Amino acid sequence: MNDSMNTSNSDDQEVQNHLLDKKRKSVPTLERDDILSFLLASDLSMLTDYFILLFSQVTRGVMSETDLQRAKKSRPCNKVGFLGIACRHCYGVERGKYFPSCAKNLCATPPTLHSHLLICPNVPDAIKRALKLTKARHKYAALTKPSGSQSAFFQNFWERIQSPTFHGDDANGLATIQTEIDFIVEQSQPRPKIDRKVQRAMQIARQHEATTMMSGGPTQAEL
Repeated sequence: MNDSMNTSNSDDQEVQNHLLDKKRKSVPTLERDDILSFLLASDLSMLTDYFILLFSQVTRGVMSETDLQRAKKSRPCNKVGFLGIACRHCYGVERGKYFPSCAKNLCATPPTLHSHLLICPNVPDAIKRALKLTKARHKYAALTKPSGSQSAFFQNFWERIQSPTFHGDDANGLATIQTEIDFIVEQSQPRPKIDRKVQRAMQIARQHEATTMMSGGPTQAEL
């Protein structure tokens, strides 16, 4: 009987591990109906690549009893059911939940949210790399944005968080945001290195073709 129970427990654990591994490998996209995005396509022109990527990684979070125990209970807004944001990859299970009481407090969340995303086991490495690189350029990129646009974004974003009736952008808006995110992530990935010998051979081939063309002989393409 013990052997049977051990086998059952082992099978259950194997299934749980499989589901967890599958979840970690999947990359949530904004088109999924079960993951709310607070970003709107109209936000893109106001934000740097870093803020677009950072704030696309959150969804709605609702304060639970556990969250309340972790928070400062003296704050009036801290009560079960208070609306905030949560990491869209772990849903706050890995302590990735934030409950700003106002737009000003929301402005202070980027460093903490950034740190969480870099250690959250469910966030894809490609996104982690993109976050690091875009953050390094954020300060200078922000100078190219309209004055006051960042403050306006935080105010609008916080109001969306606090609105139970906010359900995100429409399908076209979500597609526009996702395309921008995909581009940011793709541009942040390392380029494949070309072997020096191959690179030298390609250079010699180009030089040879150029010489042949100058002498009036057939080019490689013509051959």
